[in-house]
Amino acid sequence: MGDENKDVKVKTKVEEMIESIGSESTVADYKDTLKAIFGQVQEGANLKEAVTDLQTQVAKLVEKTVKERGSTEQLTPAKRNSAFFRAAIRRQYDEAIKHGGRIVRDDKEWSAEKDEKWNIGAFQTAEKAALGTVLRGDATTGSYLVPTEYESEVFRLAADASVMMGKVRTVDMAARDVYWPKELTAVSLTWVTDETTAKTETNPTFTQVHLECETCAAWLTVTDELVEDSLINLADFFQMQFSEAWGQEFDKQVLNSNASPFTSMLYDTSCNIRNMAAGKTDYSDIDFEDLIDMENDIVDSVGERGLVGAYFIMHRKVFNALRTLKDDDGNYIYQKPADGVPATIWNYPYILSDQMPSSTAADAPFLILGNPKYWVHGNRVGMKFQTYNNTIRNVDYDQIFYKFRIRQAFVGGIPEAFAVLETAAS
Repeated sequence: MGDENKDVKVKTKVEEMIESIGSESTVADYKDTLKAIFGQVQEGANLKEAVTDLQTQVAKLVEKTVKERGSTEQLTPAKRNSAFFRAAIRRQYDEAIKHGGRIVRDDKEWSAEKDEKWNIGAFQTAEKAALGTVLRGDATTGSYLVPTEYESEVFRLAADASVMMGKVRTVDMAARDVYWPKELTAVSLTWVTDETTAKTETNPTFTQVHLECETCAAWLTVTDELVEDSLINLADFFQMQFSEAWGQEFDKQVLNSNASPFTSMLYDTSCNIRNMAAGKTDYSDIDFEDLIDMENDIVDSVGERGLVGAYFIMHRKVFNALRTLKDDDGNYIYQKPADGVPATIWNYPYILSDQMPSSTAADAPFLILGNPKYWVHGNRVGMKFQTYNNTIRNVDYDQIFYKFRIRQAFVGGIPEAFAVLETAAS
């Protein structure tokens, strides 16, 4: 009777050891359990047959676990994910769980039997709203994922090239400041009565023109990635933009700059300023008599020679106002080009520029007559377009810098040889 009780205790102990082996146990756990079982067997010889059966079952479990774990551990993450999704689609839940899957309850198809089979316990119920917003090719979600084709050219209006560059007098500046001697009054001659008459002394006078250069510059920054991925040659594109911008700025400094930083033809008080008659406060009030007055102003100031090589310079709107003028017989006064002779206004060629004023204002200059060669442009440093990509900003933030820089100067060489027409003050 004592041996039987001892056998029961040993059997119970062995069963407890087997039950302690969980689904997450390792091969080492199985081996430790087997050793413990053999130890119990030594205490109950009559259980040898039962223990042998248990040993066989445990060995099968060990073999199955080794195979499953070996198969799972050899899978790469990509293959494991693929196996999981394949099992999930086929509703092979054992396979899905084996490859790291998680079952989410579907109330329409789930049952208490499935709860017990997979021993999931508490479930997480996913509602439609918790699944997120579907990405699609619209303007707010997945639009940046849809391939879009871009041409390798930027669709744009090119800025006008300078109309004054090449017409004004350009000189190279060896230093920041250049002084030009300028004739103020010329020599004069007198006739003597006879050989005994004293000759008259003449004293020409001089002044100077001061040409002082200033720096005009700008820069912009882009990233390495933008340069690498862009279909456009960004360096060439930005260089073209800077060059066009300089052409516009060049004309502004010659024609319509009011001490910013240079004083242009329209605002140089040494030019001959002609105001239109009272009441003519709009440039559309212009007539050809105003142009004749401008001619006379230059002649009175520097003589007939001041009109040699002169141009009328204006905005296209002013030019169009002149083209509508007619004489008393109804004929247009504007001289059209014909027989190889270019169009002129009162026998003077003209220059049209966007930098000239086009808006209506009282007491405002808007038209110029004069020879551009009497205006001086100084070139200290020509256009420089530089790329900086070896900076700490490039190391930290992949930034590339493009810089445009130029040092130039402008001044009226003989401003008295120019006439400027202004609207009336009232």
